[in-house]
Amino acid sequence: MRTTFKLRVERACGGRAMVLEFRRYRDGDEVGIVETMNSAFETFRQWGLTSDIWLELTRRDYGFRRDLALVAEEDGKIVGHVQLVLRKLRYGCAVFTTGGIANVSTRPEHRGRGIATRLMSLAVETCREEGIPISSLWTGFLSPAHHIYRKLGYVDTFSPYSFGAHFLEVKEALKLLGGNGVEVRELQSADLDEIRKIYALFTEGWIGPGVRDAEYVRNKFTDKQFYHTFFYDEPENFVRLVSVDGGKVTGYVIAAFGGKLSRRYGDPYAGSVLEAIALDEKSLRCLMHSALQELLEAGAKKVWVNAPDIPLYRRLLPEFRKVGGQGTYMDKIIDLPALLEQVKSELERRLIERGVSVSTSIKLAVDSGSAVLKIEDDSITVSREGSSPSYISLSDRNFLKMFYGVESFEELLQRRAVRSLKLASGMELEILSTLFPKNLFYVW
Repeated sequence: MRTTFKLRVERACGGRAMVLEFRRYRDGDEVGIVETMNSAFETFRQWGLTSDIWLELTRRDYGFRRDLALVAEEDGKIVGHVQLVLRKLRYGCAVFTTGGIANVSTRPEHRGRGIATRLMSLAVETCREEGIPISSLWTGFLSPAHHIYRKLGYVDTFSPYSFGAHFLEVKEALKLLGGNGVEVRELQSADLDEIRKIYALFTEGWIGPGVRDAEYVRNKFTDKQFYHTFFYDEPENFVRLVSVDGGKVTGYVIAAFGGKLSRRYGDPYAGSVLEAIALDEKSLRCLMHSALQELLEAGAKKVWVNAPDIPLYRRLLPEFRKVGGQGTYMDKIIDLPALLEQVKSELERRLIERGVSVSTSIKLAVDSGSAVLKIEDDSITVSREGSSPSYISLSDRNFLKMFYGVESFEELLQRRAVRSLKLASGMELEILSTLFPKNLFYVW
């Protein structure tokens, strides 16, 4: 592993050459990193980001590593920063690792010099060296940053959304939710292992939910309640409830009212249901009712619910409207064979479930590379090189939509989004349809 990356860019300043160096974190960089972030974003300044808080997150979050903090330094001063955050995401029964991009920031007086672009290039190179097969990020659609990311090969794969309602509609929703006798009480530390298991069971088979082990849950839900990257507040300023049925914890909800948070973040008049998950609809209905009631009593004038667009939530929230934001989820494929290797167990499971057992191979070609899937009965071998009688070519964007299940292979084929397709027989068509069906993609 390379510990430093040097890209020296000189510019004249007052008769002397100034040198920009792009590298990884060194001890003490946290001061300059936080100064840069606070200078670039009002959100961080208002919330009160400090270097001690930044360091604390590196101890609380497995994916937020100091050695993955990338900086641009000029004349001993940090002027730009990008944080690479490792995330393990579910892919059915498999797990893949993505290099999340966060905190892209340049000091205002140093903008327009390509610093963010070079830092992002360094982030991509870091992913390659760390063996991370894909990089992901959230950004504003058609924003200046969006333009930079597209130039670097990131593509739009998913449009985020929430369910929103005015407080008058929330009152109507409460009438429809009603009560059903399931006990609801405050979340306690002793409940953490149960809510971790409930989260895993509820999201089983999905694509996108983050993997949460016991340490991760403990670090995010104990003395501080985290709600967005390193943004947190005191637990008592949140609605944190669990449902109990038959003496067992059956679900949980985490919600917040902006006006009650001690650290300023977001809309002070809005309430947000961050997570509401349960093993049965009866428990979820009761949790949602209790959370919405508390948000209204706190003074919320509008409420947003973060939840996937599935029948369960639509039944519970008929008064809420699905609203797409102005953001976009973007990905860049770093290493296609390595990505497919990480999710191979789920692809094999799909073959087994459909009873597909053949001996063949299919070459997948995208903008960023290619891979050959060799299928023997219901076993898959991923190769970097090799020829195949069957061949499919897609853009990176359309492949990722197919990979995530946002669109199925058949849907891409129907709208002529497949660049080229050569199949040895009809069996390969069935294999591709089996490997890449429509699926639920949601990043919680």
